[in-house]
Amino acid sequence: MIEVLILRESVCDAGETILWCHPVPAVSSKARRVLYLVRGLDELGGRKMTGAKVLSGVAGFAVDLLSDSGGAEVATVLDVPHVIVSGASADCVAAAGLAEWQLGGGNQDDARKVVWMLTSHRLVMVEFTESEPSGSAPLRGLLKGSWLPGGGKSDDEDCAAADVRVRAEYPRETIASFDVVDHQLKGRSDLAYLRIAFQDGSTVDITDGYERRSAERMLAMSNGQA
Repeated sequence: MIEVLILRESVCDAGETILWCHPVPAVSSKARRVLYLVRGLDELGGRKMTGAKVLSGVAGFAVDLLSDSGGAEVATVLDVPHVIVSGASADCVAAAGLAEWQLGGGNQDDARKVVWMLTSHRLVMVEFTESEPSGSAPLRGLLKGSWLPGGGKSDDEDCAAADVRVRAEYPRETIASFDVVDHQLKGRSDLAYLRIAFQDGSTVDITDGYERRSAERMLAMSNGQA
């Protein structure tokens, strides 16, 4: 795929293998690309507001996603983020790795095109920006869903159509394990995520469709089995 070639040429070092890539769309204003379930931070990653609701839940730090007005509506898929960060404090590995991107407004900017990528060397979050206002096929194709490395050819002009910038990076030595977990958010109990757990116990959970089979596929890819 052209997108894989762009990432391989722009981000990867020699000998670094891409295991999977996952574009992350923005969702509702209450939960953008990344939901933070981190002590000391609100759900968007900013300093916690006084009076914010904190419930016991996944990883022990789940934030109530229902509105303060007490609405009881069940979330649709679009209400639930594709990435959830959990940790005991704002300086945990998972949250600290996103601090600079967060301070730059990355979680509130719908126009940014964000991709998470796991390689043989690291977990990376990158942003794609188009170099031409008209856009390009490589960047449009990137946003259709998760994709695997392999196949496809591209010339230099195709690869130059998008600019890739690394916004967060976690070396593989900081990662303790991979697993599949279920989240219960806004009345839903069928939300399966791939969990990347770090040495300090903090986590980044990423989903590709909320179904367990999708999370298990990502787990297999993380372990180099697919």
